[in-house]
Amino acid sequence: MNSNPIKFVNLQCVCARTSLCKTSVYTIPDFPRPIKIGGAGATAQGGARWIEGDVVDWMQSRISMRDAKGGR
Repeated sequence: MNSNPIKFVNLQCVCARTSLCKTSVYTIPDFPRPIKIGGAGATAQGGARWIEGDVVDWMQSRISMRDAKGGR
């Protein structure tokens, strides 16, 4: 069994975790793309989820980019 289970998180959780607004989550080119869940008529909020690990990896990449440039 995988010790790090996959967890889906909604937009509200992504915004809280990253301090990004909804618009930024959808417009930052390299931000992880959501997974659509539910039926074809699912709304963006109700039908979109992000893989928590992908969001954490994206945040870590930002820290790595900062550190590579010598900032802190």
